[in-house]
Amino acid sequence: MQEEDREKYDRTRGQIVYLEEEIAEGEKTLATLVDQRTRTESPTVVKILDERIETMGKAVDGLKRRASALHAEEDIESFSTEAITAIAHEVEEVRNMYEALHAINREADFEAKQALIGLLDLTATVRRDELGKVWVDIVYLRKHYPRPLLSQKAIAQRRSA
Repeated sequence: MQEEDREKYDRTRGQIVYLEEEIAEGEKTLATLVDQRTRTESPTVVKILDERIETMGKAVDGLKRRASALHAEEDIESFSTEAITAIAHEVEEVRNMYEALHAINREADFEAKQALIGLLDLTATVRRDELGKVWVDIVYLRKHYPRPLLSQKAIAQRRSA
């Protein structure tokens, strides 16, 4: 079942990519036609270009509707068995984190705090960029938060401002 879900998801994704490329190409052609339309003075050419612009506009609108429908289908398909299992695992990790928080509140011991840091997957790294600015990179719950490291003087100035 998961293999079928994956194949269907990949097929839908491929169709979306193709449609987005076609939409971009259609909009580019449409812009060229509109540009030609604004520069022409011949009533016959204007009429022909107007018809082509209308036809191309309808075609691009149809492609956009189809891409939108495929995006909606992709969103629905993304909740396969594999995705649901991953979500359940994340929920279990959050539950464990809250249990560790309660343990810290009850016991306030170092081991419980260390267990919480492990559950949160919390790390901090100090680095210096190519301009010499010092940064602290905090990784928390699988997300990365870079922050500039400020001196005590800079912090005091921020607070007083």
